[in-house]
Amino acid sequence: MPMSLEECNALVAKLARQPQFACYREAITEGSKREPIIDGCGSELAISCRKCGVEGAEGCARAYLEAPPVALVLCANRLEEGEAEDALRHELVHAYDICAAKRDLTKCMPLAYSEVRAARESECKKGTISYPFCEWFRESCIRRTAANATRVRPR
Repeated sequence: MPMSLEECNALVAKLARQPQFACYREAITEGSKREPIIDGCGSELAISCRKCGVEGAEGCARAYLEAPPVALVLCANRLEEGEAEDALRHELVHAYDICAAKRDLTKCMPLAYSEVRAARESECKKGTISYPFCEWFRESCIRRTAANATRVRPR
């Protein structure tokens, strides 16, 4: 069952205090101080929850980045509590790639590489219940997740 906006915002506040997420945000902020590629990268990364529609970047996404300024949006109406952490981590990888690593995700190859990294760090993360022992399954998950993410990208 999808989360309410209140549940989503409470979960974001809780996750933001966890060391792994604080580390991502700090790296994004620090990396952004060097000639930002997009306006809004140099400031604190905003994370919000909203009820997403069916048009544009939010069309079929669980979460997405919007810019400028760069901000992370979780689609509360498409997330269950157990999925929110992965969706947040996935989008934080993209925010890092844009703001700290200065990758242009409007280009095909940087986007593909970013989707692979995001899948590796979130949906297909080592040690998850689905992929604790077999690296082949994890690598297959990464390829499939990254291919699906780039396939449904709106033009």
